[in-house]
Amino acid sequence: SRLASALSVFDAYPLLALCDLPTVVLRVYFFLLLRLAGGADYLVGLDSLTADLLLYTAASVAANGLTTPLEVVRTRLLLQRSAAQERPPLLRGSVWVGRDKLQPAA
Repeated sequence: SRLASALSVFDAYPLLALCDLPTVVLRVYFFLLLRLAGGADYLVGLDSLTADLLLYTAASVAANGLTTPLEVVRTRLLLQRSAAQERPPLLRGSVWVGRDKLQPAA
């Protein structure tokens, strides 16, 4: 029972791994695109490991730039859901306006 409760921490791991999937896929795609297009040829004077690291960094920047807006939307939706669940049942159909004011939800 203690082991089961200790392992329950990892219940959300598949969801967290899936959240990063678009970023990882785009990062790998961009890196392979740069590598196969001869991107390392433009980095004259660098060994192959350093050239690959620079290409991987560029691919990571591009992938994160494209997926950050999706992460922001996902985070806002999760926060809205958790905020709605934390309100007392009497106030669930209401929206907080300002710091202390409450008005009915539209």
